[in-house]
Parts: sequence; C-alpha cells; structure tokens
Amino acid sequence: MESVGFYIPFLFLSITFLVASFQFFSLAPIISQDYLGKTFPFYPASLTYLNIFFLGIAAFRSPLEVALLLPMIPFVLLACEIDYRVYLLPNILLLRALAWSLPGIFYLMFRGEYSLLGFSLLGSLIAALFFLISMHLGVGAGDTKFAPLIFFWAIVSKVFISYLFTLCFAPAIFICIRGLIFQRFPRNIAYGPWILFALLFSLAIA
Repeated sequence: MESVGFYIPFLFLSITFLVASFQFFSLAPIISQDYLGKTFPFYPASLTYLNIFFLGIAAFRSPLEVALLLPMIPFVLLACEIDYRVYLLPNILLLRALAWSLPGIFYLMFRGEYSLLGFSLLGSLIAALFFLISMHLGVGAGDTKFAPLIFFWAIVSKVFISYLFTLCFAPAIFICIRGLIFQRFPRNIAYGPWILFALLFSLAIA
C-alpha cells in the first residue's frame, strides 16, 4: 500500500503536466512569433539548454519537488528564453506559470503542509518587496513578478539557502567569464533565466 501511495502524487502531477503541455504547445507558437518573430519550436539560447540539463538532474535527485514544479516549467522556460533575447518576461506566460503552480499547492495543502506554505508565501512577499525596491537599480518589472513565484518554490523545496547563494553569484561569474572571453562586459543582463537557473541548480545538487 505504501508503494501505491507513493506513486499517487506523481500520477496526479503527471496528468496535470500533460494538460499543461497541451496548453503550452497551443500557445507557444503565437507567443514566440509575437515576441521573437520566430516560429516555434526554434533553437534556444545556451542558458535554456543549461536550465533543461539541471532540470533533468534535479528530476533524479529531487523527484517530488520537480513533479510539483513540472506543470509550470514549459511556460517559465519560454518566458526566460524571451527574456534572454529581448529583456522581457511576458505577463501571459507568467500568469500561466502561476496558474499551473496551483496543483502543486493543492497537493501540499492535501498533505497538511500549511506551515510550510505560509512560510513560503511570506518569503515570496519579502522577495516581491525586495525586487520592487531594486527596480531603480535596473531590475525589470518582469523580474519583480517572476522572482516571488520562484522564491516560493525554493522555500517549499527547502533549498532556499543554496538558491540564494546561486542567484547572487552565478550571474556575476557568468559576466566575469564572458567579459574575459570577449574582452567586454555586457551592458544589460537578463535576470529572469538566472532566477530559474538558481532553483533548478539548487534542486540538482540537493
């Protein structure tokens, strides 16, 4: 009976992921054409491949945490790809990601994880306030909306410390390496992909 009970949440979340994927593949060609002028599917940026790579590792290291995230992952991957290319996180994709986070939240409520959800929500609100204050330093409005969602799941997944560390240092290391290779430092950096990368990397090493 324990083995059956173990697989029930994965079955529920897998069905949810299939429904979310159907919506994603019906929406993605329109979004990619509108924002990138490209026909979906297309070859993504290297950082998107890196996010997918660590998502695969995380699926083996933290299967339940990834299963909770999985329905929203296609939407945030495309949003981060658009941000990487044109410095914009489309609201339509962020709203879909938020909506497809709800099944995972309902599952945690079913398990009675109310204190964890409350603590995660508080952390998400603090992140929103921090990014809102940081907008005068160049943080985009899309990052201010995207970061609280990912912060929420970082706390739920209990990888917040490694997530915060990665989020602070990974973009800086990337900028330094890129500057050394190309002998110039980028004037702008898309922060959305790094917000997602920090979570997937933290789950992969958990």
